[in-house]
Amino acid sequence: MVTAGEMLSLVEAKSGATVSTDMLDAVRKVRSIFASCTPPEAVLIYGGETPQKRSDVTVLPWTAIHDRRW
Repeated sequence: MVTAGEMLSLVEAKSGATVSTDMLDAVRKVRSIFASCTPPEAVLIYGGETPQKRSDVTVLPWTAIHDRRW
């Protein structure tokens, strides 16, 4: 996890180039542990090329890690 001031980000990395729903299961499960407080932002880094926004998870290609303001 990465903390920046008051913001908490949960980051998971996967090597696959195609995002499937089950790739998001672990990050969602860990995020649910924080249900009693403000849930952290969930970010999945993957081996593909296109950034995506799922309902509760931001999906970023590994090549975009340096572009993100953490």
